[in-house]
Amino acid sequence: MLGITPLADGFKQVRVAPDPGALTWAKGALSSAAGDVSVSWRKHAKEFQLQATLPEKVRGELVLPRPGQGPLRLVHNGVERSVSPVGQKADGVEAGQLTVTLQVPPGSHRAQLTAAD
Repeated sequence: MLGITPLADGFKQVRVAPDPGALTWAKGALSSAAGDVSVSWRKHAKEFQLQATLPEKVRGELVLPRPGQGPLRLVHNGVERSVSPVGQKADGVEAGQLTVTLQVPPGSHRAQLTAAD
């Protein structure tokens, strides 16, 4: 549900890839050797919001489910980020058929993915 998975030994890198299914929100944390990884998310009809806090020295991948097909708008920590076509990666953002992945440093992150259709 929260989708927190280590990508490196000692939780030096993590993936946060929520799998909402029929749920509309979730919130929780996972204690690790590197510190707590906290996640909350909310799903709307054409929008997915994700908040994650990564401990110091822990890098991450935030994987947001696409809230619809067609053009997408991604806002990360208040800054709009470009979303490349499917299969291309630019500026730490990669769009897939079902998800958009954002590479992030340690700290607090707020990401909002909105479908324009």
